[in-house]
Amino acid sequence: MLCLGRKLEVQWDENGNLTVVGRCTDKVKIQGNRVEPAEIESVFKRLTGAGWAAVRAFAEEGSSGLLCVYYTNALSLDEDALRHRMEAYLSYYMIPSCFLQIEEIPLRTNGKLDRKALPAQDPAFCAAASCHRRARHQVQRLSLCGEGLQAGEGHRLRALSEGDL
Repeated sequence: MLCLGRKLEVQWDENGNLTVVGRCTDKVKIQGNRVEPAEIESVFKRLTGAGWAAVRAFAEEGSSGLLCVYYTNALSLDEDALRHRMEAYLSYYMIPSCFLQIEEIPLRTNGKLDRKALPAQDPAFCAAASCHRRARHQVQRLSLCGEGLQAGEGHRLRALSEGDL
């Protein structure tokens, strides 16, 4: 395997050609946007004082992806207040759905973090938190659009259906 320009991971195929295998970065796609987990980890550590944190994305059925933050410190977190504080630094789709304290950092044989070995959080819990956050964002967008409407200007406002929330 070979990394080209720190962007693509390639390997030689049986015909001697280079084949693109994937990306060399930890970027994940959430709601159609590329997200760098290290950015979320940095904000989490800054706001909580945690010494170590990792972010992992999970693809759940009926969802565009869920983010979970893992940390090792014994922190008492008010998750809703922390999410609200993170919104000042991160886009709405980068706000984690769940936070999970772990006892030990899973490492590969080379000493680097093994993200795939991080334990999965309860999908129902993460999905509920993600749905609540997405609904709140939709209402905020709706109120922002509604504030700009004046009677008689001919604008129409599309109502949110239950499927949007």
